[in-house]
Amino acid sequence: MKCPICSAKISDTDAFCPNCGSAVKSETSGYMDSIDTSNLGENVGFGKRNTTGAQPVNAVPQQNYAQGQPQNGYAQQSYPPPQNGNAQTPYGSAYEPYKIAPVTSAKKGIPKPLMSVLVFILAFLVAFGVRYFYKNTATKTLQGTGYTMTAPADIKKSSSTNLYALDSFSNNEVGINAVKLSYSDIALYGYGKGESASDIFDFILENGSTTLKITGKDSKYIYYTQSIGDKHYYGMSSITEGNGGYYIFDFLCEQKNKSKYEDKFKDWAASVEIK
Repeated sequence: MKCPICSAKISDTDAFCPNCGSAVKSETSGYMDSIDTSNLGENVGFGKRNTTGAQPVNAVPQQNYAQGQPQNGYAQQSYPPPQNGNAQTPYGSAYEPYKIAPVTSAKKGIPKPLMSVLVFILAFLVAFGVRYFYKNTATKTLQGTGYTMTAPADIKKSSSTNLYALDSFSNNEVGINAVKLSYSDIALYGYGKGESASDIFDFILENGSTTLKITGKDSKYIYYTQSIGDKHYYGMSSITEGNGGYYIFDFLCEQKNKSKYEDKFKDWAASVEIK
């Protein structure tokens, strides 16, 4: 008999064609009956192209493994590509990729020792800020002998060695001294009512005994420096007339604090009111 595929001569007992390997009709009748061989000629065989338009038929039917077609009696399955060194093959046990739980960051609070330190620092900064604000901005109306003026809120009355001083006030950074020259005190020198501040300053500097070093003078103030021991001071004096004489106010701070207080000295001097 002849092979219905390649027309090669085969024995009646052969189940497969020795030439092309195709199954004989008697063994695979169901399979062979489904093939239309009417357009197959001798030029169609294993590995040959059918010029009549039929698809080539190979000895072993090609399987679509991705779609799970049968192969060698085993049910072919589609497995995911290996993701680690323990990936299973299709012929081993079922493949199970590693399941990685999503990473979540645990919420951690501030440790108690650190919290205590932060609270302490915060309390210190608040206290320092309040003290700094109070010391540098807070003021009060100072009640002097025959006058009032604006002055630092923490300033207090202190003792003075100046026999002509009405009052002396101080805190840790500034000092204020008030002196009064009555009209009768300056009449002997030819001065009286209505003198300018500049003229009264000249009178004091010409007739007074002082160790001050005058650094400047204008229509309202004189500016000076003074050294006591190893400390150097910056000072400003103002004059206000009223109530029978001239009130002289000295404002004093250390030289290193000049930029901090020179404008404040002028503000305090301008606030003087004679009672």
